[in-house]
Amino acid sequence: MSRIKEAGLLQKIKNIYDQYSSVDCFIFTTFDFDPDFFANHLVSELMGKEHGKISTISELNAANSWIKKNHVTVYYDISGLRDNVNTILTIPVCPVYIETGVFHPKVVALFGTAAGGRGRKLSHLIVSSANLTVSGYARNIECFSAIEVTSRNVADSLSEFLKSLKKMSDKTTASDLNSFIEYLKYSGFKRDDSVEFFWNMEDAGKKEKWLRTKLAQIQGGDVQIISPYYDKRGPGELISDLTDGNMTLYPSKDGNNYNIKRKDYRLLKKSGVKFAEIDNNDKGHIRFIHAKIIRKGSCIVEGSYNFTEAALCGRNAEAALVFNSCRGKLDLQEYEVDPRLFLNDEDIVDCQDTAESWQRILINLTVDWKERIIQIECDLSDDQEYYIRIGNVILNWDQNSNLVYIDNRQLEDALLRNKSFTLYRDGEQVYCGRFNELNWTEDRPEIACKNLGEAVSEWFNADKKDAGVHTSEYDVRVISVEDETMDVLFSIEKSDTDIFDNYFYLASAMSGLLKKLREAGDNRTRYRIFSTSPGSMRRILDFAYDKLGENDIDPAYFWLLFRFLNKAYDRLPESAVQISNYNLEKDEFKRKLDCSIEKCRIMILNASSKGNGSIEKFLEWIDKEFDEN
Repeated sequence: MSRIKEAGLLQKIKNIYDQYSSVDCFIFTTFDFDPDFFANHLVSELMGKEHGKISTISELNAANSWIKKNHVTVYYDISGLRDNVNTILTIPVCPVYIETGVFHPKVVALFGTAAGGRGRKLSHLIVSSANLTVSGYARNIECFSAIEVTSRNVADSLSEFLKSLKKMSDKTTASDLNSFIEYLKYSGFKRDDSVEFFWNMEDAGKKEKWLRTKLAQIQGGDVQIISPYYDKRGPGELISDLTDGNMTLYPSKDGNNYNIKRKDYRLLKKSGVKFAEIDNNDKGHIRFIHAKIIRKGSCIVEGSYNFTEAALCGRNAEAALVFNSCRGKLDLQEYEVDPRLFLNDEDIVDCQDTAESWQRILINLTVDWKERIIQIECDLSDDQEYYIRIGNVILNWDQNSNLVYIDNRQLEDALLRNKSFTLYRDGEQVYCGRFNELNWTEDRPEIACKNLGEAVSEWFNADKKDAGVHTSEYDVRVISVEDETMDVLFSIEKSDTDIFDNYFYLASAMSGLLKKLREAGDNRTRYRIFSTSPGSMRRILDFAYDKLGENDIDPAYFWLLFRFLNKAYDRLPESAVQISNYNLEKDEFKRKLDCSIEKCRIMILNASSKGNGSIEKFLEWIDKEFDEN
């Protein structure tokens, strides 16, 4: 049942997931969606990583396989994608548009085969107040309830909920939902009216789907309401339909103030409504109360419904579990409210997660690294002023052609470091989405691995069984901040494996430079690879040159780097008069490269004299590779 002080929702999902030997369908719904949190906390926890961040290619591959194996899909409100979209996982997602409000349910539903159950099928339903964000699962005070689906009325309601989601899905995710729906339809459940799964997603005109109507039918006068948000026009009109008896409201403190206006507080208190504040001090840390619970008589409603007109009267898509046979009041640690902390009349009441969605926005961005253009597909028919932001860069967007050329370093870096874009209308954010990328592995060699730092780390730490795997098979689409990349690139790594067996990771990342130089059709393209991109030859050499004199470095992968750079140098144009200072930059690069190769050769000789056979073996292989190619 309800655990408001510390929900432990992530651990509960993990405990339920562990009851399955295989999962046929795993559904998450949310208003706000943070893909980075979903990848590095929720998915990693369910995989057994215990909150370990997914940071290497092998971990990424395992996580993507886990998502595919468990048929995971995330549904979120079309305006709810978080700006910090830097996850590198491939997560099947469905942004949902609700014409009258927002998509707001927080449901986790899974269906599959029970562990150790001789093929027995089962399903679980978790309904909470928490969005798929760090705040929802770790920082806020939230509520949740989890049940195994064993009653006919819950199964029928969940089946209709999944059918509604199916209408919003693509063909792939819809096929996963089919088996879940069939299970719910034909299993021999018995009716149990003690618990209901209550939701509204469509057909807002049908009043039987409205929680407000449901609450009015519940017998019993005393009411307790916990909600972080109240209607902008005041909660009085909603209260009159619910009870003629005692009512207690528990407002959340958003910052230093309760989220209700002072005049509404005075009117409600005069009409007999009581106010109390839930203790939200957790070990000296004040937590935002985001739980949404309504108790009326022996009934408790727990889920996503705020005490607002949009939620209770059917405008939003919402979901809750309704328990019909509970006894007593909610057991809360509470104290009196401070009347001075209610909002002044001129203050704005925050209805953050019940605001109306903007009109439907149809817009897609595709970044083509080969053509070096951004293609924008959109249907923005009104006459208002729109602009697109990627990171801190505002696109110079000609809406007549819907093309943006990647012709400056600032835009290039913004595209590498951000995988999402934000659309603004008259200065106000109206949509956040992810952009697609074409030809990135071929035309951006420095991100064929997540970054060169990851390539080196994988090269040293990979298991021998993975030694022959080529990194370009992985769909990795993020580069970290450049300074961090280079810091990792030349950090000292220790390995129990033979680097001879695992050199493929670094080699595949660097070989992209050679490939691009070979395919370059003009001198300016070759110069960009040589000098200007985040993984350019000059930058790699500069960092390697600075690190070469430090103690305890391993000369083997420096030798590999220098051999690649030397071969790349041979593919540069002899001269390029249209590029200022090209010859001077090229001559300086060659001088520094020759000096680095000589230093590295001396280091290798010293290491070989101490009997380091693996280095000799590695270098013999590398020399043979370069001689033959």
